[in-house]
Amino acid sequence: MQTVKNSISLTTEELAAVFALCGFEDIASDVFNSKEIPEDRDVLSDYAENLEVSLKMKGFWDDERESSVPEGLENLITLIAHSKKKVRFVSGPEVLFIHHARMNEAIIQYISEGTHHFHMVSLDEELKSELIDFLHIRTGETLTEHQLDQLLLTEELYNQLHFLSEETHEQILQSDAPASLKSFLKDFKNNQYEFDNLSLLDSSFENKELNVTSVMFYVIENGYVWWLDYNKVEQDEIYILPISIEEFMVAVMDTVNHYLNL
Repeated sequence: MQTVKNSISLTTEELAAVFALCGFEDIASDVFNSKEIPEDRDVLSDYAENLEVSLKMKGFWDDERESSVPEGLENLITLIAHSKKKVRFVSGPEVLFIHHARMNEAIIQYISEGTHHFHMVSLDEELKSELIDFLHIRTGETLTEHQLDQLLLTEELYNQLHFLSEETHEQILQSDAPASLKSFLKDFKNNQYEFDNLSLLDSSFENKELNVTSVMFYVIENGYVWWLDYNKVEQDEIYILPISIEEFMVAVMDTVNHYLNL
């Protein structure tokens, strides 16, 4: 994903430090969860000094402010901390957050290779363009060209998808299994045997809570998307539906906009 020209970029360590400096220690702790923090006091002191130096080099340090964080960056961090509704997209190793900020605006947080990029967007075609970019949407082919059918799996079969051996995968592709199943398994393998996902998150800074209210799973291919429908999982029925890119984007934008009450 291309980073925006005027975006703010921070490493995970820098971001956690800025949250802590702005008074959001709990969020800083959550950000630091994936990192190993030095326990030795002297090493920890050097670690903190190095973070201060890196923030100063990026222009994200202001000795005249109580927090030492420049006003613009502190305002951004405060908006993120108090954002009650967030949307998270996970695409392999890349993650994108939409933090609802105010009215028709949101903060985009794009995470890749340990760096967090932030910028503001309007929640309209600008956001849609961001998502098309992040999701690597390709429209060279159409769903009808592939003639794919929906797949019906039991929960047991669905769970086995993530543990298919290379040998088993090839055996299915060489068998007389339905063509749609073969196409899905080929696409699933290309996606590292996992679904990408979209999560709706409900955040409460006051209560120190971040809850997942809904999750959608999918695999995007050239001209179509495999969409996971688990509404009947209690009946041991899980459907994997092939839908067009257009249907997928309409569903995504409707879901995001409805959740953010737009």
